[in-house]
Amino acid sequence: MPLSATVRPYDQVILDLDGCVWVGPDPLPGAVDAIEALRDAGKRIAFVIGAEPLYKHVVDAGLRALNGTDLASRAEVVIVAGTDKLVYDDLRNAALALRRGADFLATSRDPTYPMPDGQWPGTGAILAAVEYASGREAAIVGKPEPQLFHTAIDRLGEGRTLVIGDRLDTDIAAAAAARLESALVLTGGARRDDVAAAAGEARPTHVAESLAALVIDRG
Repeated sequence: MPLSATVRPYDQVILDLDGCVWVGPDPLPGAVDAIEALRDAGKRIAFVIGAEPLYKHVVDAGLRALNGTDLASRAEVVIVAGTDKLVYDDLRNAALALRRGADFLATSRDPTYPMPDGQWPGTGAILAAVEYASGREAAIVGKPEPQLFHTAIDRLGEGRTLVIGDRLDTDIAAAAAARLESALVLTGGARRDDVAAAAGEARPTHVAESLAALVIDRG
């Protein structure tokens, strides 16, 4: 499938997943075709991945994961990311470890993420509970901070980059902080009215109804 005139000038894409490629367990209409079109056109793509891959990344970095052990409340680093398997013990141990002086990191402050029946609590909701219980504030290593995008570009290589996301306050804000062009798709809950109300630097370069509408030239 041919690429749209909007996407054609870019060499590479940093693509958010929740709300852009899928909502819940199923891909959004046309999303798979859009990704295939980008690849067929030779565009380099980086995805934002969390949950189990993040846990593996922590372990691969040489840290011992203490979740579910008797030592969890004495961890030296607490990392908060999105999960749908939160239990009270995790909150308790995180708060105790932080009150004992552990380093405190989080992947984002997203309050929600889109699901077929509406917006579910996101990483930010979990983080708020941990911060409130511990009296500490986390350093954010993901969006809206730009470092995640700098890392992606290090791996993708040099070229004109487009960030595609579904949230103004994280995806588009991080793109602005990294001085990258961005596109907002409206499949994750954002509306065109939100774009009009956004501050200058938080406004996307492009707005589209969906990833497919942004990427594919329908003629």
